[in-house]
Amino acid sequence: MLRTSKSRILAFLLRNNRKKLITLSIISVAFFAVFNGPILSMLNVVNSNSDTFKEALSLPECQISRAVVRHPKVYSAEIDKVKKYLPDYQKYEPLESISDPVKSTFNSKLVKDKPIEFLKLYWQIGKKEPQEYINAFCKLSVRLWDPDMNDDTYLYEPYWETEGLAKLPGQKEGQRVSKIQREIQTFSNNRDYEKIPVLSLLFSAGLPFFIMLIGIASVWQDRDRKNLMLYVMPFIFWIFLLIFSPVILLRYVLPLISMEGLLLMPILNKMFFISYNKKYS
Repeated sequence: MLRTSKSRILAFLLRNNRKKLITLSIISVAFFAVFNGPILSMLNVVNSNSDTFKEALSLPECQISRAVVRHPKVYSAEIDKVKKYLPDYQKYEPLESISDPVKSTFNSKLVKDKPIEFLKLYWQIGKKEPQEYINAFCKLSVRLWDPDMNDDTYLYEPYWETEGLAKLPGQKEGQRVSKIQREIQTFSNNRDYEKIPVLSLLFSAGLPFFIMLIGIASVWQDRDRKNLMLYVMPFIFWIFLLIFSPVILLRYVLPLISMEGLLLMPILNKMFFISYNKKYS
């Protein structure tokens, strides 16, 4: 009954209200464009397109840097070219799971002026040591698809960034606030959550991926196209994080974490109906 009702709701949304959904999507995009443009400009908020471009190219930045750092003799002929784009490529190690050390001085202007040359350099370096491109990709994105990577000391720390908790204007730092801060820092930065079985998974940025993977496999097996639509946008968002994120932090994945209950619904429904049919068949 629950499954039938949910299918009817999805069918209603997708078939009878397409114009409304398209209109709502256009309004949302338009509001974001206005807010991100004129409104932020009126409030003197600086939007650095250069930083955005640097972040979008975090993956190739790390891939090139890793290959050259690990195999300097192989790339002796390309090092001068690499320095033009990545002056600090040698800073890739030891923080291999965050692009900031090499990204901060990345020459994005040169890439925009000569994109073909950058693509050629990217290809030349990659074809010599392709395994380093794969390793760099895995290091940068591992938190997003492996839920058991929280305790890897080679990954970017502090993971939860509680050191930067800001106070409101005029707010005084009382004893109670300091105590709460200390408890949060102890629980998160010291990874006390890892001592609690199962609960530690709730602090993993890789858990939503496994929920989506199991959910998509389940609805695909049942040929349930309506429930398959539930995973489309979350999976697209996950792909964007996989390709364009300069580092994987829990706060980047919060939209997916907030949807975990919804993403679990098709799986739990299937388990319920299997159990129900076994009991009353």
